[in-house]
Amino acid sequence: MILEALIWATQRADRGARMSGVAAEQAAIVARYLRRRQEWRPHLARCRGFLAEAARAGGRQDRAVVLGSGALLDIPLRELSRRFREVVLVDAVHPLHARLLAWRLGNVVVRTMSLVAPGSDPPAYRSWRGAIPRADLVISSMLLSQLAPPRSTAPGEAWRHALVADALDDLARGEEAACLVTETARIVGRPGARPRIEDPLHGVAPPPARETWDWRLAPPGEHADGTHVDLRVAASFRPQGKRDWLR
Repeated sequence: MILEALIWATQRADRGARMSGVAAEQAAIVARYLRRRQEWRPHLARCRGFLAEAARAGGRQDRAVVLGSGALLDIPLRELSRRFREVVLVDAVHPLHARLLAWRLGNVVVRTMSLVAPGSDPPAYRSWRGAIPRADLVISSMLLSQLAPPRSTAPGEAWRHALVADALDDLARGEEAACLVTETARIVGRPGARPRIEDPLHGVAPPPARETWDWRLAPPGEHADGTHVDLRVAASFRPQGKRDWLR
């Protein structure tokens, strides 16, 4: 708890992210990574490798935009910084170490901006496109399932479905290259019980995947009740100027 409080206190976050619990959730993710970095290493390596390969795929390399950049655990920021004139990190919460790395690299811009419209009830998606000039590559990594604010009291699943669907539509409609890494299933296990499978995308079908893998998000021992959580992850890519995702 002390570690999470320190991470939370040194974050740069918009007011809505603190009030909705998004900032606290991001601090908890960083703290869990510090506890479980060995178990997370294969997943993070797959993410960074896939995104780095997409950055090398050719086409214009003027500006890359990373949506939901957060703690940058799964983002190959140094590779992006070498290949693009400018890299823009977009998130409602930016941890201190991410801001310091951006500052050191020199051509990385930090934009503190929520992708959920402020004050909307129920929460609604807000596009980044009006706030940032044309991009040549846009990345969304492990973001879709985190769009819904943890403390939202809006009833029903329809608004969560709409959030994910609008975010995917926004990602798919530009001319820039697009990378999507997202969980497609959440498997919750408990001692003596059958695993429970949850849909983190709330019924929205993701685009075709180029790669898939599993991620042990919370190994046994992470939760006091013995619960462990695994995620199924899919990575998709659409080249510049194309309408279809590669298969």
